[in-house]
Amino acid sequence: MTDIEALFGKEVASIVAELTDDKSLLKAVRKKQQIVYAAKKSDEASLVKLADKTSNIGSIANSPPHGWTIERRLEYIAWANSVVGNLPFLPAEGLSEFLRRCDQAELNAYADLGTVRQAQNASLRILERRAKRLGASEVKIRQFMLSFLDGTL
Repeated sequence: MTDIEALFGKEVASIVAELTDDKSLLKAVRKKQQIVYAAKKSDEASLVKLADKTSNIGSIANSPPHGWTIERRLEYIAWANSVVGNLPFLPAEGLSEFLRRCDQAELNAYADLGTVRQAQNASLRILERRAKRLGASEVKIRQFMLSFLDGTL
């Protein structure tokens, strides 16, 4: 950290320290800690964490690591959602982009590795989530989904 502080100053070194995992711990423990410690992040560290998870999810959506199963992709998306969901500072625009990329990553996982039916079901879940994020009531969502399904069946 002294190198970072010398190059970029105390403030940046502090943010880096706040975001650095303890590599001596098992990966599973580090991942759990990221969820728990997310709630204690500064505004600056929250922004960096949000940007990092947004970028990672975009990579999962568009060029997932070789050999990742559908389960592994979906687990990563769920875990990233847990981390981001606990951050105390989430600008609406940044959160919206993160959630959009999560939706795309989920849909791509099913389209790449699942069945047609799984991809169709994922599409419906994504439509429902987006409607909720836009403030639609449960009644309106149900009406839309039924009319949508009526037109497709």
